Amino acid sequence: MYSCLENQLFFEHHPFVEITKDGFEFGVIWGGTIPYYTKGHAIDFLGKSDKHISNLKPRKTPIWDGMDGVPGHAKYDLDYSIKTLQPDWIQSFEFWDQNLAEYAKDNYVKLSYKDNEMMGCFKKDSMNIDWNKIDVNGVCK
Repeated sequence: MYSCLENQLFFEHHPFVEITKDGFEFGVIWGGTIPYYTKGHAIDFLGKSDKHISNLKPRKTPIWDGMDGVPGHAKYDLDYSIKTLQPDWIQSFEFWDQNLAEYAKDNYVKLSYKDNEMMGCFKKDSMNIDWNKIDVNGVCK
């Protein structure tokens, strides 16, 4: 388990800080940690801060520990969050019963920064990424 200070130090020195520009938008499932410590605008795939998602009916998935429709994780619409809002970076293109692998393969890429592969996928035509600082490793899959 990481402490708040360890999380802060990790994200303050994370490549996001080095390769992104003002206006960078990232789509997250981990809606607390990543947005808190990085610059840019977060798109919360689970909708706690999105009017469209928060107004959806809860789903029966996810299910864990015998609980149907886990609170805070039962409202999501990846078509809306990824295809409509088109964030510059997505943490994941799948969540429980939704999988946008084909869309991600056509529209997002994997990147490396200083020989380290970065997590998530980056939008191919994003103007909010400094493409001179990174290497493209291939498509998201």
